[in-house]
Amino acid sequence: MNLRTKSNKELFRLWRAELAFRYRSQRSLKEAERVITKFEQFLGGYPPTVELVKSYLSQFRSLKPNTVARYSVLIGQFMK
Repeated sequence: MNLRTKSNKELFRLWRAELAFRYRSQRSLKEAERVITKFEQFLGGYPPTVELVKSYLSQFRSLKPNTVARYSVLIGQFMK
């Protein structure tokens, strides 16, 4: 599947399906979906790039390091 030709809407739909497969806990799934939804809103219509990921994650500097690490891993997995 060539993901480079997919729209953001399609990419995030596919990722949400992947999240549903990865997370067994409803609480963890809801948290992951919340973070990915905020990232999708942050992007608007722009394609996801490393620069935009850094910009998105930088807004969470004031949160606990473990929280920022979780967000970073989640977004990093999406970017793969």
